[in-house]
Amino acid sequence: MNLLAGKLNLLAHLYSQNSVELTGKEIEALRQMRVGHTHAEAGDALGISVSALKLRLSSAQKKLGCRNVTATVVRAVEEDLI
Repeated sequence: MNLLAGKLNLLAHLYSQNSVELTGKEIEALRQMRVGHTHAEAGDALGISVSALKLRLSSAQKKLGCRNVTATVVRAVEEDLI
C-alpha cells in the first residue's frame, strides 16, 4: 500500500511540475476564441490589433504544444486554464 501511495505522490509531483502557465493576456485571447469570435472580433473586444491577438494565441499554442488555435483552446479548457 505504501508503494502505491508513493507512486501516486510522485506522479502528482511530476504532473504539477509540467503544468503550463499562460499569461493573463494569453488567457484573455483564448477566452475570446473559445466563445467563437473571429480574430477581428476578439481583437476589437480586447482593444488590440489582430496581429497582437495572433501573437498571444501563437505564444499559448507553443506553450501548450498544439498545432492550431482550435487545439490550443481545447487543451486550455481540458487543463482548466480558461
